[in-house]
Amino acid sequence: IKTNTPQFGGQSGTGVIYKINGDGGAFIITNYHVVYCADAKAPYQEYKLNLYGNDSSKQFSASFVGGAKNYDLAVLYVSASDATALTSYGAVAATINTDDAVMGSKVYAIGNARGAGLSITSGVVSVDSETQILNVGGINPTVRLIRHDAYIFKGNSGGGLFNNRGELIGITNGGLSKGSTNNEANLINFAIPASAVKGVAENIITNCFGQACKQLKSFDFG
Repeated sequence: IKTNTPQFGGQSGTGVIYKINGDGGAFIITNYHVVYCADAKAPYQEYKLNLYGNDSSKQFSASFVGGAKNYDLAVLYVSASDATALTSYGAVAATINTDDAVMGSKVYAIGNARGAGLSITSGVVSVDSETQILNVGGINPTVRLIRHDAYIFKGNSGGGLFNNRGELIGITNGGLSKGSTNNEANLINFAIPASAVKGVAENIITNCFGQACKQLKSFDFG
């Protein structure tokens, strides 16, 4: 994913194909912090998606559907004509496994590392469930995450964490910094569990697609 707002520039990230409609477009999941322009205090205005690398012939425009700062998740939409082109290149939606992560199980992180194109790293689930305080879109939500030790880099954000059957078990969203000039993550890295990813994505698509509302809707009890 390459984002842009003309007066502020853009950044690179990764997305995962969540759903390709047979007669419509394609929905892409990524992190909210990938689509959010801090200078504008709003989502970026333009999105270009490169399929499986940096081949300019496989680049598609996308639009912002909606997002959830509290989960660090957002959904983009590729129009029906471009979605047809996506499938012509063999693109398929991810198979999602919403079971709880298992400590010690093998995982693979796939993403646009350093904005240089598709790459893959491997590791294991270090902690199946823990909470971390994030900085997303100017707020600091406490989010439940999977900890893993598959190396990730700047640009991996929004990419998939997969099990050894190729099923999506999470969306990578960051790691602890080494303090290096490249701000590379060390072996304590995180992913948003697929159970949360699926619920948030469905909420956003249902309530935001084609609507003025661009935020996840939740119940207000009390």
